[in-house]
Amino acid sequence: KVISIRNAAEAEQVARETLRIFYDCFDYRGQWPLSFHGKRGGRAESVPVYQALTPEDFAKLAASDGYTTSVASTGDGPVVLAQRGDRQVAARLFSRIPKSGLYRVIVLDAILDPGRPISDRTLAELNAALPDATVVRHGVSEIAVSAMLRLEGGVTTTWILKSVDAWQSAVRECERSLQGDQEDTN
Repeated sequence: KVISIRNAAEAEQVARETLRIFYDCFDYRGQWPLSFHGKRGGRAESVPVYQALTPEDFAKLAASDGYTTSVASTGDGPVVLAQRGDRQVAARLFSRIPKSGLYRVIVLDAILDPGRPISDRTLAELNAALPDATVVRHGVSEIAVSAMLRLEGGVTTTWILKSVDAWQSAVRECERSLQGDQEDTN
């Protein structure tokens, strides 16, 4: 509640209303002295905190960030396929809460095809340079750039979307790095 107090009469009215709330809601009957600590300049924003999501929840979050999404089922569990621009993302959900459709872990994957086999040294360099992702071989010449989002402990929509954006930046950096390596070998 936002309250404007312009004079002493209004301050007295607010104090009376506050005391009535303490009396009605908290059964305050004067057993101990009340003290007030006020702070000016801002307020905390109230936002939902997620400890687990359904595939549909994640699809809606991704859609709110500009992705076109669809939910699919595989033998390993649900996958949210998302696309923004020319980037296709597979978000696999793991760590299902029993007797629910809620999952505590989301693994983001992008498959890149540099058109040539990647050396162990290049993989190690990419992993060292990309703290928000893990790079592994995927087949003969493709690589997978992955990130794991753990929702345990509670996370906000903002954290989820910023984590997806950080992973997307890591994927782009990986692509640039691989293109630079290709130019160096030609």
